[in-house]
Amino acid sequence: MKLSLAALAVCIAALAACDQAPTPASEAPAAPEAAAPGAPAYVGTWAADAAACEIPQEQQGAPYAFHADGYDQHEAHCTFATLDETAPNTWHANAACSVEGDEQSTAWDMSVEGDAMTMEGQRLIRCPADPPAP
Repeated sequence: MKLSLAALAVCIAALAACDQAPTPASEAPAAPEAAAPGAPAYVGTWAADAAACEIPQEQQGAPYAFHADGYDQHEAHCTFATLDETAPNTWHANAACSVEGDEQSTAWDMSVEGDAMTMEGQRLIRCPADPPAP
């Protein structure tokens, strides 16, 4: 069964729609953590907003945790089958994913500019290095 772009968009929209209370200024999250030297710019943790960065991976709406060969997000775990850099800091990914235990294949485009990622039209921000403990 294939994970359609519509299903990927639903996952991304779920992140964007998370109804989280705003973080008080006195508890502002730490500065975003840039990708490690030599790592692709997409490596890191990404979410729709700072509040979503604090959602644990055990809950829906958790941030995307990208590593060099794929990502993990709540009950979705994807490994890149191919990853083509189509322009500087822009990639086309084909991935094998396990979503709630169901094996699927999907493809998407993503690009990174500074601490912002665009993935299939959804804007994500890079999460702080050390989000506050729950």
